[in-house]
Amino acid sequence: MYGMKQMSSGLQELAGSRIKRIFDMVSNNRVLGVFTGLSVTALIQSSSATTVMLVGFLNAGLMELSQAVGIVMGANIGTTITSWIIVIKVTRYALPILGIGVAMYLFSKNRKMHTWGQILLGFGMLFFGLKLMETAFYPLRNSPTFVPFFAQFGADNIGQILRSVFAGFLLTAIVQSSSTTIGITIALANQGLITYPAAAALVLGENIGTTITMELASIGTNLMAKRAARAHSLFNLIGVTYMIIAFHWFVQFVDFVVPGGMDLITDDGTKPYIAAHIAAGHSIFNIFNTIILVPFAGVLIRLATWMVPGEKAPIEKHLEFIDYTFISTPPIALGQAKKETIKMSQIVTNMFKWTENLIFEPVSNRELYDRLFKYENITDEIQHEISRFLARLLQSSPGAEVAEGTRRYLRIVDEYESIGDYCERLAKYGIRKEQQMVSFSEEATVGLSNAHHELLKYIELCTLCFIEEKERILTEINSKGKSLQKMMKQLRAAHIDRLNREECNVVAGLLYTDILTAYQNIRSHALNIAEAAVGLK
Repeated sequence: MYGMKQMSSGLQELAGSRIKRIFDMVSNNRVLGVFTGLSVTALIQSSSATTVMLVGFLNAGLMELSQAVGIVMGANIGTTITSWIIVIKVTRYALPILGIGVAMYLFSKNRKMHTWGQILLGFGMLFFGLKLMETAFYPLRNSPTFVPFFAQFGADNIGQILRSVFAGFLLTAIVQSSSTTIGITIALANQGLITYPAAAALVLGENIGTTITMELASIGTNLMAKRAARAHSLFNLIGVTYMIIAFHWFVQFVDFVVPGGMDLITDDGTKPYIAAHIAAGHSIFNIFNTIILVPFAGVLIRLATWMVPGEKAPIEKHLEFIDYTFISTPPIALGQAKKETIKMSQIVTNMFKWTENLIFEPVSNRELYDRLFKYENITDEIQHEISRFLARLLQSSPGAEVAEGTRRYLRIVDEYESIGDYCERLAKYGIRKEQQMVSFSEEATVGLSNAHHELLKYIELCTLCFIEEKERILTEINSKGKSLQKMMKQLRAAHIDRLNREECNVVAGLLYTDILTAYQNIRSHALNIAEAAVGLK
């Protein structure tokens, strides 16, 4: 079990960026969803991890239930690859692999080599553990206590089949890993302690037991996540139900397609072909069940909706995309933080747009003032929550690439929050302008308005650089930034000239200077965002 955990964790870390790209391709196409679930589970060797990720995506509103159902079906197929890995006879190499893995895991300073060491360590432990378990089972084949106990888990009649299915379900529900329980089933079968039909019934139960992980993960989540968990349970329950009815035909079919007798016993008392039969039966069941139920995915969704009634509530929390579940998969967690920061950038950009009306309109808009001040508080909270999430991500010791990206995003979030603060300051300047009955000359108003529009374009360009993370955009940003800086210097010089000619009073002059200073600071923060996005800060 520890070996399976280490191997899966290492593979998740190594394949993290690929998982993110694969999930980004998910659409409402159920067949594509099946292949997505299969691919992700094959990469990380854990259907439980895939379904927990799904719960996180659904709870964050990043995925619809119709997309998740296809992925769940694919994950059931993907997890069967683990049983085929177990079937491969590599136990003789288990200790050397384990030794190499330990050396790499403990002594390598290279993050990627360290992760490969974790994978090899888990791989070696898995097979060495299976070998130890098989060896321990060997003397029990003639035990007057042990043999009769396992004899009750047969498949001679419907009662025995149901008992075996329930035993497989119970064991998997306890250990939270169908791959582990299938490994135990194969070890028992190899030593002749159970027949293939009994093993097939246990595997059917293990398919139901693996749904418990998603059910537990959905506790405390939204309706969509709960419904996805129910759809997963229904998918496996329906499949196991009709497979129990056709159980003997299913067993015969597996024996027909897999070479060697399913219960053939060699001179040493072992069954050399039974492991392949178990792996094949596991794969055939899940593939067949997916083919049968994919066209009825809509029915599964309606049943799950009926089981978990209620209307989809709007997401009220400030963070729509972030879910702490994904801290264990750093590339996906970083992608979520980026989406949340993009949302924050849109709020800040809108706030800057609103300031134009508050500064240049002759009549104040109290509702707009209140809205801007409210959103400034929201940006403060979003910045705090994203920063806390990114700090947790750094504490999880992600790879060097993710850690560097995390530090960049921390800087970018802080810069957006600073722009939000200056937007609030500009709004207060608008209030001061009204209270002190200040009016700017036509020349000053036109110049300031042009600067405002150019600065808005500049903020949007810097945000585009953050979204695309392309250094070529920075060249255009630097060029526009210099032009903008030159414009503001000219505006300041023209303002001083108007003061010298006594065409502008002191109160208006101070307010004008304060607004220009705020514009210059916003420009600097926007440039910092672009430079951080491409790794220059």
